[in-house]
Amino acid sequence: MEGISLKPDTPYKYPGYYFVLLLLAAVISFWPLSFHIFSLKNDALNYFLPTRYLVSESFHRFELPLWTPYLNMGYPLHGDLQAGVWNPIVQLLSLFGHYTLYTLQLETLFYIFMSGAGMFFLLKHFQLHPHAALLGSVAYMLCGFNIDSAQFLNWIAGTAFLPFVILNYYRCITEKSLRYTIYTGFSLYLLFNCAYPAGFVITLYLLLFFFIFLTSPKFLSNIISNWKSYLAIHLTIAIVFILFSLPAIISYLQSLPLMERGSGAGLEAAMSNALHPFTLSTLTLPASAWKMPGITITDPLERNSWFGITALIFMIAAFVIKQPHRFARFSKWCIPIFLVFSFGEWGGLRLISYYLLPLMDSFRHPANAKMFTVFFSVILAAFTFHLFIIKAINFQVVKKAWWITLIFTFTVLIISFFFPADFFSMPNFASFISNANQSIMEKASLFTDTATFTDLVWVCCIFQFPFLFLLYRFIKKYQCKNILLISVINSVFFAAILQPFTVIKKDKAVAIQQLIKTQTVNGYPVPNIQKPLKDISTDNEKFFNEIGCLSMYQKKPGRSDYRITPSNLLNQNNFWFNYKFRIYQFNFPVIYSVNKIGNQLDWESKQTDSAYRWAFRETKYVTAQATNYSDSVKIQLTEFKPGCIKGKIISSGTAAVVLLQNIYPRWKLYVDNQPQKIIKTNIAFMGFEVPNGEHQFSFQYQSSDLDIAFIVSTICILLLCIYKITEFRKKSV
Repeated sequence: MEGISLKPDTPYKYPGYYFVLLLLAAVISFWPLSFHIFSLKNDALNYFLPTRYLVSESFHRFELPLWTPYLNMGYPLHGDLQAGVWNPIVQLLSLFGHYTLYTLQLETLFYIFMSGAGMFFLLKHFQLHPHAALLGSVAYMLCGFNIDSAQFLNWIAGTAFLPFVILNYYRCITEKSLRYTIYTGFSLYLLFNCAYPAGFVITLYLLLFFFIFLTSPKFLSNIISNWKSYLAIHLTIAIVFILFSLPAIISYLQSLPLMERGSGAGLEAAMSNALHPFTLSTLTLPASAWKMPGITITDPLERNSWFGITALIFMIAAFVIKQPHRFARFSKWCIPIFLVFSFGEWGGLRLISYYLLPLMDSFRHPANAKMFTVFFSVILAAFTFHLFIIKAINFQVVKKAWWITLIFTFTVLIISFFFPADFFSMPNFASFISNANQSIMEKASLFTDTATFTDLVWVCCIFQFPFLFLLYRFIKKYQCKNILLISVINSVFFAAILQPFTVIKKDKAVAIQQLIKTQTVNGYPVPNIQKPLKDISTDNEKFFNEIGCLSMYQKKPGRSDYRITPSNLLNQNNFWFNYKFRIYQFNFPVIYSVNKIGNQLDWESKQTDSAYRWAFRETKYVTAQATNYSDSVKIQLTEFKPGCIKGKIISSGTAAVVLLQNIYPRWKLYVDNQPQKIIKTNIAFMGFEVPNGEHQFSFQYQSSDLDIAFIVSTICILLLCIYKITEFRKKSV
């Protein structure tokens, strides 16, 4: 390790020992989820749980979860980067039954734990002292990014798999190992299929600069002399990644041009939800940004930069010493770069990258880069703590960093005195203390509702100042084991008390799951085609505050105003935001026949025509005069499944039929087993025509390419698992 090595009397114990410690820290910190006491909230219930429920139901029936008729009037789940269709963790959990709230909370805990385990593997590889590896692992696992973003599974999945990407890429470049080249491709597959898309895009650029750094200072000469091996490494990574991610890549290439965010984000959207510099008060006081005056926080990503006060001290100390390891030096550069990037338009880097770098105009949330700031801060802190343990740096260096941290915390405290403290006013505080009838969660809810910025700063300071002075004592005496112990306790404590703010709501998990169970319809019922969509959608938000929209549980094809998905089909948006036409269309059932077909541009003049049932098409599909169709049409739906819609039509003349499911290229129509053209009708939906008589129709969602791609991906995963098991058994022997 470039001049730094383990002391011979401090070997690592069996890895399982450290993983048990990390798991214990995660379980205690996220206690409401670990023991299913309280429920996750917001997007976890409104989006992630119902979509994962639909995904698991399809997998449980040995079908690929490609289309759902119960979301936004028909939606390609497999083309949604965040729905979890191609997430291997979701696929694995789906094998054990339908997705429930308990499954979702376990998946959340899995990502939290894996972030700590991944960081431990990374730091262990660099032969850091076990105390330093544990300090860094716990600090990263219980960082503010994970605590505040636990309701967004794709964000915390990013922290889970980023350490594995960096570790495997570092080893494949420095060791030129085929094994770690394959692992890098697999790690990128996990990041791509599980995490937020922005994290994957930023990671690709990070790996580019990491490669340049690792092959420096003689970058050009190294490339020229080793270009074949480097090319082989990166081609292998790309091939492995593509093979594992093949079904997702095929799905996204088709869906993104048809989605509202597929063409990229506008400048204003791309700069939205940036990290505000004032929220850096959370570096030492993790709850202080919750109600910070003068700052509008619209997303949890913007709030919490916490990664443990001990890790912060050693990270600061790292900037006043010369780091002997190049990975630590690389981390030192990355911290300010990603910090400035996360400021969005304020910092300038996000703005420059938006215009200059490919794919950097495709996502929002500049504050998402905070994940990388925390990642490299923790790495740098762990390296510096290792130097302190082996006495390669002295007490005075860390003492300066300690004073900087203390002064920073004290400054935030002084500023807080200029703002009101509602909770600690005598009446509120006395009521909080004296009311013995309130449960812990009710007291926590009261505190979160009434506490101000000042209250939150004071509460944090009550715990942080004693900890800082105790930490100073241990640092002065080089009591590294005690430093680790109280640092872990500090991180666990704040993660645990912040749960009501950021992770959970006051509803019991068992009550939420029971409500979901009572609203869930098994199988795929055929909808009532005598009822208009407005009646089907009436109760969609009946339990919105508790579990979100009901359509995906009740298997109803309607829609309500709540958006649900991060993105939507462009056609559906064009329909939904045409308010008058939407109201008109919702007077019809999910499938119906019409008497006349007119031009979409003329629909307003026809909507009051009660003598006929109208449908509307684009100009190229209609004649100058409205076309007449049979009045005597009987429609019967016999099957209404996610990938197959069947029925029968009896008509005395040519019949024109409208199916209120979004048109999508993979849908194919067969009438009497013969291919039939699907015509885009009523802005977003599928229309077709049949001659007089009795006919069987069938809409089939074409997926043969995805079936093959999924088989290829699954075989690759199984082969990798077999290889890892064989490798593990050889090591055990």
